[in-house]
Amino acid sequence: AIGLQMSPDYIGSPARPKDAAVAYTRSSTVGFLQKEELTLHVGGGFVETFAFGGLPPGFGQDGDCAPPGCLLPPPEKPWRLANFLGVSSVGFAKAVTEEYSLFSSYEKYVPKTNYWPPLRPGEQVENTSTTLKYRLGDGGHIENSGVIAMLQRRAKKIVWWVSSFKPLPDHIDLCAAWESDAELLKHVVDQFYDKFGYGDHSGDFLSNNQVFPKKEFAAILCDMQRLIKNGKPAVVRRPAMKVLKNKWWGIAGGTVDILFVYLARCGAFESSLPLDTKMAIEEQRFIWPESAHGSLNRFPIYLTVFHNTKGLEDFISLNALQINLLAAQAEYTVKVNARLFAEMLS
Repeated sequence: AIGLQMSPDYIGSPARPKDAAVAYTRSSTVGFLQKEELTLHVGGGFVETFAFGGLPPGFGQDGDCAPPGCLLPPPEKPWRLANFLGVSSVGFAKAVTEEYSLFSSYEKYVPKTNYWPPLRPGEQVENTSTTLKYRLGDGGHIENSGVIAMLQRRAKKIVWWVSSFKPLPDHIDLCAAWESDAELLKHVVDQFYDKFGYGDHSGDFLSNNQVFPKKEFAAILCDMQRLIKNGKPAVVRRPAMKVLKNKWWGIAGGTVDILFVYLARCGAFESSLPLDTKMAIEEQRFIWPESAHGSLNRFPIYLTVFHNTKGLEDFISLNALQINLLAAQAEYTVKVNARLFAEMLS
């Protein structure tokens, strides 16, 4: 799996994994038990969005692919915002791919597209267009933070809003040595810990995502926990964070000035709220402590699905009260750390 970066201008992946070809096992169209081994290049550049999803250079136009360029047949439909949103919401795509016999009924809901990598001098198009159709799925299966993309572009300053769906633990002292990585990581969002080399603990494709030293992980969590216990936003800066070389993602390494903003309960913010709002938060926070459904249950760590309903209708939605209160906490976080944000964004 590779990350597909999408924008109104370009779609693609800037680097080839380890700058080499990738081996795939492709399911036959005849039946999922029939497999075909393919070795293909993926990534290595972008295609302008209006042309993405069409057939590769040289196909469909009588092989007309001579300097200074190639004639490309247009895609059946140009990619639009609806495509971007649809792809980013298909969280079940991984299950369909890995357990087809169990989830085959969902196959029709998984987006698919023709994909071909930009070619380098001397390279030829691999295989035919019929073999270059890929499943697309939610970015959370491989990289959901945007940090990898920024490091690929050699950003010097990064403000990383870690929109966690897991609260940092208050029953584990993050400033002391913890008993096991597995126990701690249950309480940290995977899109954060994978950047420090713990991606193997996730059930997704996160094992290639390390970009920061492991030794920095504990110190950052410790700083965050201290802030949370003091009622402050979990905002931690590392002005010269070491960036490790990552051949999978084509990251050269170096240093970056990075500001971590981890979503967590903020006592000072809640204390500043009107009395009726504070009471609503406290009344609902522990009614359903783990899973069920309520307006401000778990605030600010809402469930990613089924927070407001048990059914499929609007199962990913949040209401105006929930969104506005979360936005207010984000605004408070920036205001009380105005100097830090000004330095980062100047």
